[in-house]
This record gives sequence, structure tokens and C-alpha cells, in this order.
Amino acid sequence: MKSAGLQLLDSAFAVARDGELLSVHTPSRIESFLPELSTLPPAAWHVVVPSSYPPSQLSQLLTVAAAQGLDIVAFHDAAPLLNAALDIPDGSLMVELTEHHLCVVEVVADAGENRRRRVLQQPNAGYRELRRRWSELVAEAMVLKSRFDPLHDSTSEQRLLDSLPQALGDIAAVGRAEISIDKATGEPCSVTLTRDQFAISVADIWRQLGALLREQRLMTSVKTILVDERDAALPGMREMLADFSACRVAVCPTGLAARHASLQAAVADSSGGVPLRRGHSRVTALESIDALVLPLAKRHYRKPTHLLIDTRTVDLTAAIPLLVGRAVGDAGLQLADGLAGVSRLHCAILEREGELCVVNHSRYGTWLNDELVRGSARLSAGDRLRVGEPGVEINLIAVGSGNGAPQG
Repeated sequence: MKSAGLQLLDSAFAVARDGELLSVHTPSRIESFLPELSTLPPAAWHVVVPSSYPPSQLSQLLTVAAAQGLDIVAFHDAAPLLNAALDIPDGSLMVELTEHHLCVVEVVADAGENRRRRVLQQPNAGYRELRRRWSELVAEAMVLKSRFDPLHDSTSEQRLLDSLPQALGDIAAVGRAEISIDKATGEPCSVTLTRDQFAISVADIWRQLGALLREQRLMTSVKTILVDERDAALPGMREMLADFSACRVAVCPTGLAARHASLQAAVADSSGGVPLRRGHSRVTALESIDALVLPLAKRHYRKPTHLLIDTRTVDLTAAIPLLVGRAVGDAGLQLADGLAGVSRLHCAILEREGELCVVNHSRYGTWLNDELVRGSARLSAGDRLRVGEPGVEINLIAVGSGNGAPQG
């Protein structure tokens, strides 16, 4: 029996055979899409699942599949399988959005095998929460326009939820979407919302995802971030990813893991069960990673002119190099004694080739925008420095026109 690949993508699924994508279905639940698979030619199904799937969901999937006469021969951890499909030799960080979670999965490629090493999760921040925020955004706009609240009626609420996929597609294509919901009288209520409005309503969720990526990067030297093309198109996602311009951010075609799964041979399990494969050998790449790299807009570099700490300001144009710590004297930024995790000489701010940099001198570490400074890092207006634990926060600002250059 030939193999086939099934990739579970939150409330959608992708089907592949012989390394080729057959279809992507969205939105759809397990109960509805498994009967559809039973209409296809018999196959040995290799099912790709997100890292956050608990054993109970896999067990439910097996039960429903057996009732439909489908033969699931193996489950596959999505992140290492995708890394193998792209043949990334130094590993990757994969962004996973599921119904209930944000996840960042670290994949390493040791001794020719791709395997998951670490997963960071943010609960209650997945697709369900995104849909809730966007539904409230649309409802608020309709209330302001005509006092019609689609969330106060289950029928109109469901129509609103059903309209979101098309609205997101329009926003991805043209930057705005018109959403129309019929009132109880049959009269339509329509509002037009922009990509920025959708992005702002979920900005804190993207900040949480950015924090997970930064935390993973602190623990690894991985420089490649993988994002599914469906997720990359969500309002605000690319703006968050722009903060990682030092990395290679690749947008993966939806269903790529399903294509690779369809090329897998069945693996026998001595217990007679269905194995969950967490490691995958390196193979010839199905796609070129270089062709998938997302061109990120570089932020404009603005050289800081002042430090702001509590109510104090320090003029950087007259105080470079500037030492920061508990015992740096009047010429530096003297921090109070007794601060936990603050060294006598904690860090220094100096100029290199016309740009300001921070150099860490403390074993406790210096943090720039919540990311640990490894040796030194460039400073830009709008950045935040943190020294100590829980820390003293120092903001970098530019007063006047300043000077600027593209930030890369």
C-alpha cells in the first residue's frame, strides 16, 4: 500500500501523495475531514501533528480514523519533519499557531538527524483568541455605525466568525476588508476595516510570540525561523518578524510537511501501536530554503542622543564612553547600591563607526529589548536596556532630528 501524508494545521488539513500536495482544506475539524479521506484510494497514512498535540488528541484521531477504515501507520512531529524537508543543517526555530497555543519549537540537526530539542508555549494565545479579538473588533465597528451588535445573537455571531477567513484573505491581498452581516430584519450591516486595525487588536499576542522567539534564541545559536505561509499572512505577523532581521525568516508553503510525510516508509512498532516519530534523517530538500526567505523591511536606524532612567536624562552626545554600574563614579551612570544583579561595572556605552553600542561587563548579563547581549550590540533610539534582576530599565531616546541609516 502506498504512503500518503496528512498534515494537521489547526482547524485545517493538507493531503499529499508521492511528494506532491493534493489539497488543503480549511476550515475543517477531525470529524468532518476524515470521512473525506476515506473516499480517496487506500493508503498508509503518515499524519503530521503540531508539537502541542496531547496524547488524548492522537488517541481520538486514531479512534475516528479506525471507524472510517483509514490506516494510520505513524504520527510525525511537525517541526523536525519540516526541517528535514528543507534540509537545514544547523537547525531552526519553528513558529506553530494552534487553536489554543503559540509555540516556538527548536529543532537541531545532529549526526544527520533532525529532532526536536525544546518547545516554548504560550497558552490561550492561539487561533481561538485571534478570532475572538477580531470578532470583537468587527462588532465594535458595527455598533458604532448602526448600534447593531452581531455578538449578542448566536446566529449573527456565527456568520461573523464564518466571514473572518474571507476578510483575512482580502486584508492579505489589498490591505482592507469589507465585512457584512445581516441583521434580524434582513438588512445588511457593513463595515470596512484595515490591516492596521486588525494588527493592533492582537498586537499583544504578537509581542508574546516575539518574546518566545527571543527566549529560544538566547538558548541556541539557531539563525533560521520557519513560519507557515498561512500564519505569515496574518495581520501584524510580518511586523513582529521584522524585529528578527538578523535571522533568516523563511515562509514555508502550506502542506510542505505533508509532502515529506507522504514519502516516508511505515515504521514497525514492536508493541503493535502507532509510533510517534520525533526524529527524521536528512534527505534531499523538497524546497530551497533560500527561495522561501521573507524579505523583511529594515527599520530606520536612529542614533540615540539621551538615556532616560526614571526621571533622569543623560546626554550621550557629551558622555561617551559612558560606564554604567554601582561604582563608576560621577562621570558614569551611577546606580544605587543594593540593587540585585547589578555589578560595580555592569556595562559601557561607546561609539563605533558612528553608531552607539553597549558592551556587557557583568556576569549577571545586560538585556537589550529583552534579549541577552552577547558581548556587544548596537543601540537605536527606542531601544530598552535592562541591567540587574528584576532589573533597572533604561530607555534610549533621540532628541532633535538625529541621524539615521537603514537598520540591518
